[in-house]
Amino acid sequence: MKILLYSYLQLLLLSMNTYNIATGKIWYSIIFSFLIGIVWCYNVTGVANGTIKEKLQYSFGCSLGCGSGVILSNMFF
Repeated sequence: MKILLYSYLQLLLLSMNTYNIATGKIWYSIIFSFLIGIVWCYNVTGVANGTIKEKLQYSFGCSLGCGSGVILSNMFF
């Protein structure tokens, strides 16, 4: 479950950052990139050495995070 939450957060930030980059919001892009890097550091070792169940949780969290990031970007930015 922890991997799912980290991957959700990672893709939430990533999809929101894509919107920030596309619309030229430089400061938001810098902040979001920093946060993505922090979350990525925790994800990379857990998933690479994980079981198939953990890899599927990671993938599911990524898809949910991406969708949520697009929705939140449209709402707040």
